[in-house]
Amino acid sequence: MMKLRILGIFVLIFGVLLAVMLISSMWVDVPIWFFGEKVTATVEEKWWEILDFEEDNRDQLTYEYFFQYQFTTSDGKTVSGTSKMTEEEFLNVEPGGAITVKYSRLDPSQNRVDDSRFVPFHICSYAVFIVICLFALAAGREMIDF
Repeated sequence: MMKLRILGIFVLIFGVLLAVMLISSMWVDVPIWFFGEKVTATVEEKWWEILDFEEDNRDQLTYEYFFQYQFTTSDGKTVSGTSKMTEEEFLNVEPGGAITVKYSRLDPSQNRVDDSRFVPFHICSYAVFIVICLFALAAGREMIDF
């Protein structure tokens, strides 16, 4: 009995930690997905960085590609953002070019390159973790009350 309650405490703690992680990551995503506004941003600059391949024990260099953009919100506020991109996107985007950005009307500093096509995938992945979280909370509570 006592071992089951101790296990229940650990399961309950796991459920609470998972709930905190979900809420903190969804805190940024949900307002952008559902209440965000799309705008056209201007690419200010782009650059690439070499990853430190000695740390990862790789034989060849690996690059990460970035660009900085700037847009104006519907109330006239100018906001800048930085985004990581793929090599193909890097080759197709030039400074002065236009990209679509989605930002939260509640906090325009929360913005990202428009990823609307991935929203169903993100929602499904969150749904799996929400179910696991609810199961852990219910199971932990049940084990403690046993």
